[in-house]
Amino acid sequence: MKDRDKTKEQLISELAELHQRIPELEALETKHKRIEKALLASAQQWQRTFDAIGDVVCLQGAEGRILRCNTAMANLLGKSFDEIKGRTCWELMHGTSEPIEGCPIVRMRETHHRETLILPRGDRWLEDSVDPLLDENDNL
Repeated sequence: MKDRDKTKEQLISELAELHQRIPELEALETKHKRIEKALLASAQQWQRTFDAIGDVVCLQGAEGRILRCNTAMANLLGKSFDEIKGRTCWELMHGTSEPIEGCPIVRMRETHHRETLILPRGDRWLEDSVDPLLDENDNL
């Protein structure tokens, strides 16, 4: 029924029902804001913890593109997170458009286990370890 077809009493009754829901909706809004604040605090704590790791750490998607990296990686590469995100490790670390020979990412995709490669970078040696993140069916 359209509002113009309703009686004055029906409209007043509906308005009263809606008015009664206001405290419930306000409570839900307060709860939502509390949850949002807790999620933000948790995300910030995770990022601070991730950045506190002195070793280079990055999270990559299934195609090898970097989703997140810590401060140590950004510092090693001399790039900002925005310059790193979405690019591949072989592009950033080796300047190649394809994985290098022996790439632990390629091997890990085949084995679904940790793979490691030790390689020189400037005047030091880096150990590149790659760990899979598997779902409940052991898929990457």
